[in-house]
Amino acid sequence: AGEEARVRRGGWSPWLAFRLPVVAPLGLPLVALDGFCRFHVLSLDPLRVYMSPLNYAPAHPFAPISSPFGYAAELAAALGPYKTVGWSEDTSALNAERIDEEAFLTDLNQTMDEVRASTLRELDRADWQLLVSVFTQTDRVAHMFYRLLDPTHPRYDAALAARYGNAVLDVYRRMDAIVGEVVDRVGPATPVLVISDHGFHSYRMGLNVNTWLRDHGYLVQGAIAAGQEDADFFPGVDWSRTRAYALGTGQIYVNLRGREGHGIVAPGSEYDALLESIARALEAEIDPATGTRFVARVYKGPEIFAGGPPDRVPDLQIAFRDGYRTSWRTPLGGIPSALFEPNTRKWSGDHAASDVADTPGILLASRRLSPGDATILDLAPTALAYFGVPIASDMQGRSLLGEER
Repeated sequence: AGEEARVRRGGWSPWLAFRLPVVAPLGLPLVALDGFCRFHVLSLDPLRVYMSPLNYAPAHPFAPISSPFGYAAELAAALGPYKTVGWSEDTSALNAERIDEEAFLTDLNQTMDEVRASTLRELDRADWQLLVSVFTQTDRVAHMFYRLLDPTHPRYDAALAARYGNAVLDVYRRMDAIVGEVVDRVGPATPVLVISDHGFHSYRMGLNVNTWLRDHGYLVQGAIAAGQEDADFFPGVDWSRTRAYALGTGQIYVNLRGREGHGIVAPGSEYDALLESIARALEAEIDPATGTRFVARVYKGPEIFAGGPPDRVPDLQIAFRDGYRTSWRTPLGGIPSALFEPNTRKWSGDHAASDVADTPGILLASRRLSPGDATILDLAPTALAYFGVPIASDMQGRSLLGEER
């Protein structure tokens, strides 16, 4: 909106406001969107500039981004502009190699500054009883920099590891310092819990799950149009003969009669036998390059996605061993010719298809708990129990407080 900024090579501009008109097909303006973005100067000769994703302006969001509605503007008035996109860190830009490691870490740390500032501001108010603050930076840095912790990763780079090998640890140290600030702010009478929903594994090799299903006779391809062999969305699949297919990160769906549009597998014993057949075959599969199994376990969908809409829960969930995940082509229904594909991207750490049994998160507390086999589902019942609010009988999880409050 007419703003100017001077930015050095390798630096980031401040947040710059813009107004984006949205027009109808006939060219008539419908509405104007207020937002902001910033720019990173990659090089001067040739001139290369990266523009960050566009953010809604907190004071004038096109759609609600806070509850109550005015809270977003209140926070911006107190602290200045802050990211409002749902995925705050520019992982896609680093993965696509549009920015480098230094630019990514600078942006990540500045985003962490924003969350820290808003958290401490809320702590200093006198009108709160429960404060939940989510820091995503530990997750994002592990996704992007795990390759520099794993010398066997296809994207390991010794020179980059010498410079950025401590990136994950550095972000965790920052997080530790912020936890310390929170504990000091609230004092010993207020319980503080630090909880995460998962751990991490190296992602070195991807399994083309639909290729595996095809090679084992569960998915059948017919004629494929020229040039469509590597297309996404199930190229050439013959649904009249296909019994199972894969979408997402490790999810397998049965082509079930009465649920899928061209379902052929009958509910009941045929369905159950098919699940057992796929699960046992995957668990026994060997990676010929290493001579080892790459699947830790195959779960029934409801074991992992309990409580979800029954018609959307996958029938099976693959739990991979360390180093493995679904390929980049599997989530959108790709069926490449090769069974395995080395992960040559910078997104090198993952958890989405790892076994829950060996991918635990953390639970730290400033008072004694009864954790047992605690999961993140226990956080809400624990908060309710602390405030003396009855826990609904259909709520998943349990209170970790035991007999204490």
